[in-house]
Amino acid sequence: MAPIVYWGIYGLVAGWLVVRRYHHLTDAWLQVAATAAFAACSFLVVQWPAVGSYWLRYPAVVVLGVLAVRALRRPRLSRPPPRRRLLVARAMLVALGTILGVATVMAVGARSAEAGIDLAFPLSGGTFYVGDAGASRLVNVHHRGGSQSFGVDIEQLDGFGRTRRPGARDLEAWPVFGAGVTSPCDGRVVSTNDGVEDTTPPVVDRAAGGGNSVVLDCGGVRVYLFHFRRGSVAVEAGEQVERGHPLAAVGNSGFSLGPHLHIHAARDSDGSGTFDEAVPMSFDGRVLIRNDWITD
Repeated sequence: MAPIVYWGIYGLVAGWLVVRRYHHLTDAWLQVAATAAFAACSFLVVQWPAVGSYWLRYPAVVVLGVLAVRALRRPRLSRPPPRRRLLVARAMLVALGTILGVATVMAVGARSAEAGIDLAFPLSGGTFYVGDAGASRLVNVHHRGGSQSFGVDIEQLDGFGRTRRPGARDLEAWPVFGAGVTSPCDGRVVSTNDGVEDTTPPVVDRAAGGGNSVVLDCGGVRVYLFHFRRGSVAVEAGEQVERGHPLAAVGNSGFSLGPHLHIHAARDSDGSGTFDEAVPMSFDGRVLIRNDWITD
């Protein structure tokens, strides 16, 4: 979501809480409930580094909470509004609160996943941000029913909670660019690709798909790691690797909107060799969803 879009919506909600007055306390509580649903959904679903900083998710929720409490304590109108307007306003608040509440429940449920494969986290030496992950389209753009349905996209946060320096366009503006990636499992290297150029956003090489990549066979489950920096792949097909073995460096090759590591797992569901069945992943026993962060 573009920063101007989210903060525009946020400003409308906050402004409504500041200026709105009520005749019935019921209407105030409906507004508070809808605001709480908006805050909870935003907290879980919005990619916070994209709208300014990861750490803004906390004060943004606190501010709405303070404004909602103040709305409950505000003196009420002496005269009720016209009945039709009152009913329409109530219906809109109920509908909005219900939609956002359901979305929040779905986002929370995205962390649950059936038994899959447990991997070692493949990055170290910083604070890493999960941009897409989980068993719901709300928090994972990959969750579309294909082999990448449980895919995870990982970036790195700087000290200000950003995944890139504002205004900068060179690839080094992303802290994760060039970060070393290690093998998340014991296994065999199935294939590699190391010849795709890194593009500079907003240029995207759609035709190159996953770009420079390493595919591992980890006990019958294939683990795919995409978007490596050109020339950084340090393993070859057929090579046996252990957890922690250096594989490559994060780049921006292929269909990538900015430097990040993409990882997903799949198995061969019918023996055809297509590896089309998505496999849920956990990392060091932890199932990740959007807005999780890992310090390693």
